[in-house]
Amino acid sequence: MGRFSALPAWCRDWVGIPYADGANGPDAYDCYHYMAAIQRTVYRLTPPVFPGAFPELPGESRRDDTRRVAAAIDLRKTVEWLPIDAPEPGAAVLLRWPVKACHCGVVVTAEPPIMLHIHRGVEAHPARLDQPPWSRRIVGFYRYVG
Repeated sequence: MGRFSALPAWCRDWVGIPYADGANGPDAYDCYHYMAAIQRTVYRLTPPVFPGAFPELPGESRRDDTRRVAAAIDLRKTVEWLPIDAPEPGAAVLLRWPVKACHCGVVVTAEPPIMLHIHRGVEAHPARLDQPPWSRRIVGFYRYVG
């Protein structure tokens, strides 16, 4: 992991996993289920999971995945996700992709702030949250309390 050598050793097991729409592991994940799997496995939290693809919203086609994912993972809209002021290990980070809040990752170190995440076309990997492009895309940090 080179420049990310300060990451906890367990992170190595979560890097390089492929992305797949609606996947809930263990061989592939979408961004939400990847974050939730790490929270369940490493941090012993129990965030909700969605079997199969995210539910369709009324009056929309299957092609509008960004809107459906945004509605399903919008951590700001549930009481189970407590907004916090700063990144902390195990917290979810909600990100704009490109302009909608429809991407998330899990914080693995607070200083420097590093997340693990996965997205279409890219395998799971660590990324700094205090540097572009992600520093400009942060919507907020959330602690699961459900």
